[in-house]
Amino acid sequence: MSESTAVDSSFVSKPLGTFEVHKYQVDGGMSFGSLMQLCGGLGFTGIILGVIAHFVGQFFWFIIIFPALIGLGVGLVGSGLIKKFRIRNPLICAIAGFAAGVFAMLTMHYMEYRSFNSSIESAVGSEEAAEIRYVAMHIDELSSDLENQPQDVQELVIGLKEDKAALRLFRIDSFPDFMDYQAEQGVELSGRAGQQGANLGYTGTIIYWLVELLIVACISFAMMRSAAAEPFCVDCHSWKEKAIFGPYRPEYEMLSELQSGHLSTLPLRSGDELIQAGDWTLGLWTCPNCQDQVPVDVYVQKVKLGENGEVTHDEIEKLTYPPEAFVPLHVACRSEEKNPVAVLEEKSTEVDSEQSDDQDDSETVQV
Repeated sequence: MSESTAVDSSFVSKPLGTFEVHKYQVDGGMSFGSLMQLCGGLGFTGIILGVIAHFVGQFFWFIIIFPALIGLGVGLVGSGLIKKFRIRNPLICAIAGFAAGVFAMLTMHYMEYRSFNSSIESAVGSEEAAEIRYVAMHIDELSSDLENQPQDVQELVIGLKEDKAALRLFRIDSFPDFMDYQAEQGVELSGRAGQQGANLGYTGTIIYWLVELLIVACISFAMMRSAAAEPFCVDCHSWKEKAIFGPYRPEYEMLSELQSGHLSTLPLRSGDELIQAGDWTLGLWTCPNCQDQVPVDVYVQKVKLGENGEVTHDEIEKLTYPPEAFVPLHVACRSEEKNPVAVLEEKSTEVDSEQSDDQDDSETVQV
């Protein structure tokens, strides 16, 4: 689709007033108790997602996709907790989201370590596994004095020296050792049917793990940072609600007008017109409780059209208008709809009429 360049001669912009405007700033408020609740909730979420990822990974694992899903899960839960506990510090929330993503991936790998230990104990028995692990960890000392060791220890030492793979397995006695062993084995990528996949090797495996970790952590970081940065009403301590208006025709210099505070009606596209690249949209954040008693936050966006016609928006500017601009902003955005003031007056008239009818009915009954 091509951008619209023709100016609609039927549209006449009507000035609605001039207001003092400033850049939108995040509130940044939070309490220590809320932060602790957020961290606790994220820690629990990281454990749950890590456990689920571990069990799913026993059957199949889609690289990039699964880490992205884990990050999305952490981000969604974290954003919900941010809203619930009213935390508005983007940096703190972003760091908490990043840490939760890392914790989820570490939980997944730790569950693999636990599963590894369980498989060894189920194969040889827990007591035998402990004995073999002790011999493997002290094999050099025991070898130097092998003649004075019990017969079963001598056999274990000789057997482990002959079986290097078993010796390496039983020398794993901690989570870091297990991760080092896993890196030595290398992550193997699935190949095509009938073909063996490529092994990433030690260094490649560590890089692969770091990439997965960053995918999870960065997605949760970005989602929680965005959630905490949304407009908040400090008067009634509640989140503002967003309403999207537009699209507006690109030939109108809307950005400069909004930045200067000179409000006028906007050239809204009619219902039978297709949205075009370069069109404007506006997001008005208002408090559902305080209405015109608190400032209005305005998000200015520009429309982008992809190769397949998908519509996306680039956020160009964030502004804050004073409370007295509440009605003019809505009038400007709904330039082809009823004036909000008129709608309120109509509702008020309807209420007065209903009350009057009720009063007449009451008087009739008294008579």
